Amino acid sequence: MKRKVECCVDSVQKKSNNNGKIVTETSTVVLSNTKLSTLQEKYQKKLEGARFRMINESLYTQKGEEAFAEFQLDPLKFDIYHKGFR
Repeated sequence: MKRKVECCVDSVQKKSNNNGKIVTETSTVVLSNTKLSTLQEKYQKKLEGARFRMINESLYTQKGEEAFAEFQLDPLKFDIYHKGFR
């Protein structure tokens, strides 16, 4: 029996913007209907926490405009960030 599980796979790419700063882009792929083992679920939760901490750090170290632009580039990042508060 398959249960519906959503997991995210991130691909991080760094590049310079026109100000010479490094910008991190994250693409998120959502996989559905995947059965995970107990060990996989454990590590998935750890990865979700790590994603939240990474986004949180970038929000606290960037200017508001840069953080806004980052969320505009990857709207799913907003959901990942707020899921970290649950």
